[in-house]
Amino acid sequence: MGMPLFFAKTGCKTVDELLDGGFPSGMLSLVFGDREIGKTWMCIQTAFHVAGVQKKRVLYVDTEVQLTDYTMPRYFSYFQKRWCIPDDTLSRIDVVFTEDIFDLCRLSGFILQIEKKQAKTVPRIKFPSKWGDKRSDRPDLKESLQTSDWVYNSYLYKMIEEKKYSLVIIDSWTSPVKQVIESEEQNYSGRRSLESPLFTSWSTIARRLNTSFVVTGHGVSFRDRIVPDPWGGNEVKGNFKIQLAIVRLRADEKKKLQNQLIGVDITELRHVLLKRHPYKKDIMPRLVRLKWNTGFVDVEREKSVKL
Repeated sequence: MGMPLFFAKTGCKTVDELLDGGFPSGMLSLVFGDREIGKTWMCIQTAFHVAGVQKKRVLYVDTEVQLTDYTMPRYFSYFQKRWCIPDDTLSRIDVVFTEDIFDLCRLSGFILQIEKKQAKTVPRIKFPSKWGDKRSDRPDLKESLQTSDWVYNSYLYKMIEEKKYSLVIIDSWTSPVKQVIESEEQNYSGRRSLESPLFTSWSTIARRLNTSFVVTGHGVSFRDRIVPDPWGGNEVKGNFKIQLAIVRLRADEKKKLQNQLIGVDITELRHVLLKRHPYKKDIMPRLVRLKWNTGFVDVEREKSVKL
């Protein structure tokens, strides 16, 4: 018998139903879309719901310095008002900051070295056999052959195993990668060589420790398509079993809904839809609302009038 499946819920009924219960444990889930579309809001909301309502521990790996000592109490006040979460909720959310892609790689179990060859970035990956007690310690790279247990020796694996986190969030993976490999380089081989060990580490941890693992990423938009693709190519498409897109409404959709929804700021509306799900095929977009100081909520529950 396998380990019981855990679902990290967002607290938004529309999104949770679309995900068939929430973000499941044991696999990688991706939340992606354009800049400032609400990816971080989705993650923060899920973190507080899991910690406050579901009473489970959360590890939030913050690569963009969103959750500081100043912002965390503010977010807590939003969701305490929304869900009446207990005062000890923050004690179940641990935040780890990574300075750059090199720090994120160290956390995930390997050392990244960068070389420049003919104006292209060439990542070099090392898998140390021994690590120090702290992430800032420099490991001995003399023994750097990849072995099957490099993931289990990683700081990330040991943290999750020790603290029993039910939800791990990486927000985001694309921002640090783009610091060293810009999209304009068209350096697909270099990007793949960096993506592969990251995704291998995270997916192995998710399966081995039965953890819900949610990662945010950028989207790639196309003129002839409404829904973007996740940035990162085939490595992303193959490793993330659940891919949730957040999309802004088109101008004609906004105009139509403006006459139907009374008292709703049309700029707050978003579509959420599944680009991929392991056992559910549902490509129909769902309408949700990203309310300031509240998070994602169900539009269906808002008062609406058709004129």
